[in-house]
Amino acid sequence: MFHGRSPRWQFPHPIGLGVGAAAAVLAIGIFSTGSVHAQPGRPFELSWQAPAGCPTGRDVEREITRLLGDASRNRATVRAFAEVTRRDDDWRVQIRIQDAERVSERSFEGATCRAVTKVASLIIALAIEPNAGNTPESAPPVAAEKPEPARSMPDLGVPLTQTSLRGFVAAGTVAELRILPRVGFGAEIALGVRLPSLSIELRGGALLPQPTDVPTTAAGGRFTLFTAGLRVCAPVAKPGPEIFACAAGFLDRVQAEGYGVTTPGSATALLGTGALGPRIDFALGEPLRLSVAVEATRTFGEASFRLDNVGTVHRTPLWGGSARVHVAWLF
Repeated sequence: MFHGRSPRWQFPHPIGLGVGAAAAVLAIGIFSTGSVHAQPGRPFELSWQAPAGCPTGRDVEREITRLLGDASRNRATVRAFAEVTRRDDDWRVQIRIQDAERVSERSFEGATCRAVTKVASLIIALAIEPNAGNTPESAPPVAAEKPEPARSMPDLGVPLTQTSLRGFVAAGTVAELRILPRVGFGAEIALGVRLPSLSIELRGGALLPQPTDVPTTAAGGRFTLFTAGLRVCAPVAKPGPEIFACAAGFLDRVQAEGYGVTTPGSATALLGTGALGPRIDFALGEPLRLSVAVEATRTFGEASFRLDNVGTVHRTPLWGGSARVHVAWLF
């Protein structure tokens, strides 16, 4: 008869908080470079980063000043940080606004750089003065040509603290050496959401059955592994290939079926595992991403599988690792 000794549960210490905090500090440090100080009498400071061919920081400052008119000249200085990036035919601007102790973020996508620049100017002006934009134009707008219609216009009635959110589904292959006797291969699916500063996903998968013989005998067991868990990732580098630092926790169900004896039987054990590792996302064109990840794992508990009158077939290790390649679709 096949026996599986149930593991003694141990619960890992929180491991994702430190990674997320470090990633957030690094992201803010990168995003805050290139500041242009406010001129006397102007109620804002602007840090503007954009590819060649886009409106310059001076152009954006003039447009914001035009939108403000004579309003808000005696108020405290508002600091705005904006970065325009391009991926294929899509343009995106990310904006962070600091007003005293209050910090808000927005992002917007459009068909041209001038289109997202116009919206960025209006968003920053509205953060300084809610009535901005009511002043008649006395000079040509920033855009020298009529911008193409943006794919989606922001709802300027929504508070600036709202950030863009995208859902995604992913599927791919996984290879790991941690619970099964040898390197195992299988498939995974995942469902999650992405924010500018965080990616959260639920994932589940299974590895192909793996037979293992007891040395010097024809008896052994066939092992199958099913997993389900949660992974949280924080970005540490972008644009281009996006690099994330990730922490995960999941539940493993390992099932064994004996063979080579009169009464082989079967056994099942449940184990908890924690993981840490990087993930890199490559753009395959909107909205597809190729995601490559590796993880070091620690299993909190141990299971031993043995056959009566034969001996131990397999004992699960505490440490291991895994690698996975997924294709993700963002929506």
